[in-house]
Order: sequence, then C-alpha cells, then structure tokens
Amino acid sequence: MKYRDQDRLADIAEAAAAIEMYLSRGTLDIEETYYACRARLMEIGEAVAHLSPALTSANPNIPWREISGMRNVLIHDYDNVSFAEVAGTIDNDLPALHATVLLFIERELSGTPPARRPAEPSLDQFEVAPPEPPLDLDL
Repeated sequence: MKYRDQDRLADIAEAAAAIEMYLSRGTLDIEETYYACRARLMEIGEAVAHLSPALTSANPNIPWREISGMRNVLIHDYDNVSFAEVAGTIDNDLPALHATVLLFIERELSGTPPARRPAEPSLDQFEVAPPEPPLDLDL
C-alpha cells in the first residue's frame, strides 16, 4: 500500500471516529453537532477522492465514487442536502466504511501478505440508496 494511501485511510478513520465522538455528546438535532458531522463527512469524501486507483480498484465492493460524490454534494450543492440524507449516511454507511478502513490499516500494520488476506467485506455491508427529497428543516 502506498504511503499516501495509509495517510488517507488514517484521515478517514479519524474523521469517522470524530463523528462517533460528536454523536456521543449530542444528537444531529443539535446544530453544532450536525455541522461538525457534515464537515467530517466532507473530509472523508476528500480523503477517498485521493486514494490511489490501485487501492480503490482492488476493493470494488466499496462505493468509492459515491463516497467522494457525497463530498461534492455537501460542498457544492449544500443547500439541497437534507438532514435525513446526512443522518442516513452516518447511520447506514459510515459504520461499515469505518470498520473496513480500520481493517485495511490493521492489515498494513500487521504486515499480512496480500495473498493471505481474507476476502474483502461484501457489497451488502454498504447501503447506497438514492438521496431522499430534501426536508424543509430549519437548523
């Protein structure tokens, strides 16, 4: 694994852990928590966008394009992002991504040869659903 990939995977794991920490202190209904979580989702998308093609193509079961696409939506189309979309991503998609990234990091640190690594997580772990229509919530 490239050194750059290791850094990006660490960034993803750190951002996912930060989201978990924010939510341990309060719900997404709290404006500061919501926007902090959104910012960390943007960081995850940016880190994913900079992973090497070797890593992403070796793990096609992970929706890399959708993850980096979410970052683009959160940044460039922010006024059309619903609370439900952010909450759904955090509840349904982030745990599997976080666990998978931690597994990648652990494998790299343990020095397990690629030929002896167990199969990658299945696509069923990731729920990529079309975005819901925006909710009219005043945050």
